[in-house]
Amino acid sequence: MKQDLLYVCSVYIPPQNSPREQRLVCGHFELLQENIYKFSKSGNILCGDPNARLDTLDNYVHEMDGVTFPMTVLTSSIEPHKSRNIHINTYWKALAELCCGNELIILNGRMKGDYIGQFTCHTYNGASVVDYTMVSSEILQSIKHFSVSNTTEFLHHCFLSFALEAEPRLGVDKGETSELLLLPASFVWSDDLKNTHCENFINSNVSGEVNTLLESLNETDSVVSKFTDVIVNVLRNVVKIRNRQTPKKKRKRTIQKQK
Repeated sequence: MKQDLLYVCSVYIPPQNSPREQRLVCGHFELLQENIYKFSKSGNILCGDPNARLDTLDNYVHEMDGVTFPMTVLTSSIEPHKSRNIHINTYWKALAELCCGNELIILNGRMKGDYIGQFTCHTYNGASVVDYTMVSSEILQSIKHFSVSNTTEFLHHCFLSFALEAEPRLGVDKGETSELLLLPASFVWSDDLKNTHCENFINSNVSGEVNTLLESLNETDSVVSKFTDVIVNVLRNVVKIRNRQTPKKKRKRTIQKQK
């Protein structure tokens, strides 16, 4: 892959007609389309849960159930899409239009590691494929692997992972360097601190601050940033912060010659 920039987007769209979806008065796929267009000069990678069920319908074909899409992607080199879904829902058309209009290819069910379209969501009423990873057609050849993890006791959604082959951006021979950002602060955690940490959460005003954030209805990035600050401030009272280690300079050894 020779592109300098990639636009990586984490996607979540509430299930259609759910209470959460009804509270949000907006066009989810329209907003997503605006962001894709804004960063269209970069390669696009979208990962997340759009709550759409595509069944085995391909997201790049010219026509699906009488709906015609622009056809600019060369399909000869693209594996056919497979899925363990046996039903589609009302979001499938919007997702297919989004992919076809922006030349995005769904990795689920067509890449090494997942040729059958494994289920990504397991709930009390069944399993389904509603989580996807979509990439721009120009970087599809750089995707070497895609997989769906097993479920855990903590989540009913599976983790999606993929391997992207990229060329090094820095010219080693030319002596180019790049200033890297400092790592964020990390905490020294142990299981012994769990009860103390829970009590500290209960005694602090976390619930009040969180409710204030939810009522403010600010931009998502702003809410997440402020919520992170709330959690970190509570952690600081209980957990020690790990000091960043800076590389030590090697001392040059000097040998004194005896006269």
